[in-house]
Amino acid sequence: NYGMLGLVLQRALLVCWAACVPVALLWSQAPRLLAAMHQQPDIVAGASRYLSIATPALFLSVLSACLFRYLVTQHRVRPSTICTLVTAALCPIYNWLLIYRFKMGLEGAAWAFVASTGTYSVLLVCYTVVRDWRRYKCNHPVQTWPGFSRGALQGWGTYLRLAAPAAAMICMEWWMFEFVIVMSGCLGAFAEVAVAVTGISFHITSWTYMIPMSLGTAANARVSNALGSGSAQGARTAARTAISTTLCLQLCIAAGLFAGRHHVAQAFTTQPDIVHHVGRIMPVLSASAVGDGLIAVLGGVLRGSGRQSLGAALNLVGYWLVGCPLAVLLGFKAGWDVLGFWCGLASATSLQAIILSVVISRCDWNREVARAAKLVSEHAAPLLEPPLTSQSPQPEPEEAAASAAAAGAALLLMPEQVSEPAQQGSG
Repeated sequence: NYGMLGLVLQRALLVCWAACVPVALLWSQAPRLLAAMHQQPDIVAGASRYLSIATPALFLSVLSACLFRYLVTQHRVRPSTICTLVTAALCPIYNWLLIYRFKMGLEGAAWAFVASTGTYSVLLVCYTVVRDWRRYKCNHPVQTWPGFSRGALQGWGTYLRLAAPAAAMICMEWWMFEFVIVMSGCLGAFAEVAVAVTGISFHITSWTYMIPMSLGTAANARVSNALGSGSAQGARTAARTAISTTLCLQLCIAAGLFAGRHHVAQAFTTQPDIVHHVGRIMPVLSASAVGDGLIAVLGGVLRGSGRQSLGAALNLVGYWLVGCPLAVLLGFKAGWDVLGFWCGLASATSLQAIILSVVISRCDWNREVARAAKLVSEHAAPLLEPPLTSQSPQPEPEEAAASAAAAGAALLLMPEQVSEPAQQGSG
């Protein structure tokens, strides 16, 4: 039943938009929250203004993220790539116009972020609507959009049993990075430099994260589709390929960062003290890039197999019971400031990468196939029509791909990582 994919998309949008409401309310209280965290007044004022303006981007990011996964499950990656390239080309123009041409400063950066997120969302919506409308008009045998349905209002409990751990898995990791920003703002007279150093280091990390994040998304889709179509070997191969590719790439990236550790920061600033401190933490950041990249792919494999709860528990232990205390100890008690924070992060990512690698290597993929069938049946039970009989014609290759996508949709269309623009906005 190909229409199941469209119904899960509608349900995902409703659930995620509902989750955005408390987040937006939390952002509205940013001045009080940041002040309670003993942040510098200028940092509080700037961050509060930025979040207030960027709130629409939160809801737009949900739309683009869900549509992106809706297309990826159907092996339609090129359209989203084209939309991303167009948005990336327009993003510098938005920033230049709003920040410099109209002299809006920080507010201009926030509006540019909203414009970029909106552009990407509108492009994805236009492509998806036109594509599904053409399929409907020509009576295409594979129609994944069944129209708006009240069925999207059902089964939220089943959805959230997978969605909540998936969101927790991502939050446990990303909130650790946000916590480092907060700690950097608590370094007294060094806070302004520390926040700048942390911001630059996070931008560098974001760049190094792009490739493994993409591979993690691909692994998520391939593993979930393979499990949904009953192919244990396909899931195993997809996982191993993504992991080995990421390891090789991240080692090369880490080597490049280490070699250019004294020059990378000059792409962002010419202030000598900031350049010095960024170069000081680059060896640790290079090591962290390897672990962080592996976690992106290993986490994608876990989410693709519906093991979000396990991933959330492991992230809680690795980041918040090991990495966070170590970062506080080294950053404040040992006096290592930003370097200590990054040592805590690197320790957490390395530990997580090792643990997740062991978990994936011991995975029984035949058992995961059976488990995936059970999960999909729980999501599909209220929605699906009676299955086709054995006399039905064999599906064409495209139909088979869409069938596997529909079967894996219940595993894949969960709140996962937010798109990269959202991460940049929080930074």
